[in-house]
Amino acid sequence: MGEEVAWQDRDSGGPGAGAGRVSVYCHKGSFYVFHDAGLEGPYSTKHEAVEVNQVATINGATQVIWDKDTGFIFKRLDHPRLAQLRSQVVGLPVDEQHRAALLRSIDNYRDQILAVRSTRRMKAGRSRSLTAGHARRCDGTCPTREIQGAIAVEQTRERRIAHGANGRIAERKPLT
Repeated sequence: MGEEVAWQDRDSGGPGAGAGRVSVYCHKGSFYVFHDAGLEGPYSTKHEAVEVNQVATINGATQVIWDKDTGFIFKRLDHPRLAQLRSQVVGLPVDEQHRAALLRSIDNYRDQILAVRSTRRMKAGRSRSLTAGHARRCDGTCPTREIQGAIAVEQTRERRIAHGANGRIAERKPLT
């Protein structure tokens, strides 16, 4: 049937409907989506197949989303901090290559991201967002700062594009 290039596992926790896998396959240059209701396609691009069939959409039943090019996009069993970072990255209006690099950095720096949060909680006795004090303590190798900084920059660009020069909502264009 072709090569599987993306999928989403879902489970609503209820009996009957609401559980299963939606898969995107590439076969002879076209993309097809297979799910419990049948087969959809052909689509000319993977992006089109994923968007039309909401394979990358996160909701209460979503357990895992995987993409061949970016790896795991979402894991329900992830630490809440990592799930939040993944969700923020997936929502950024950037090209797929940039999004994939950010998602890989979350996987690569997983232990450091969680260690920074744990250390900060132990020192402060509570959870805080990144502060100027954290920036002074960080020696430049802190992946949390790097990832959150990239997210903040992209969100600022998105707001500027959305509101345009005269404050009206303009057409949203992806950044490249």
